Amino acid sequence: DEDLVLRGELHRLLSPFGGNWFAEELVLPDQSAARIVAMKFLENFNQPDPRIYPRGLSPDTRYRAEIFSSVPGKAAPQKTGEFLMSGRSLMHFGLRPDFSAGDFQSLILTLRAEKDAV
Repeated sequence: DEDLVLRGELHRLLSPFGGNWFAEELVLPDQSAARIVAMKFLENFNQPDPRIYPRGLSPDTRYRAEIFSSVPGKAAPQKTGEFLMSGRSLMHFGLRPDFSAGDFQSLILTLRAEKDAV
């Protein structure tokens, strides 16, 4: 995790200046791991949550993803999901995180390349 912060390439996926959401991604130079941090500022009814399109992943690598979610005033972030997906699919189809818990909800998505990935 320290490697991601010290050596990772930073991508802004959703600008906080262009809407109600914010997302940034750090990717290791060897594309073996990435972390996406996303946040919804205020609840907007009848406005769908945006797709987040990761960047800088290896298209032919399978990534195991773990999703952690947190809401202000609640306990530490809780694991809310896990899935396996190729870098190509992640970058092409994107992710639609669940921001239904209210104002200032944040999500952390950790991506790790599968050891047996091609």
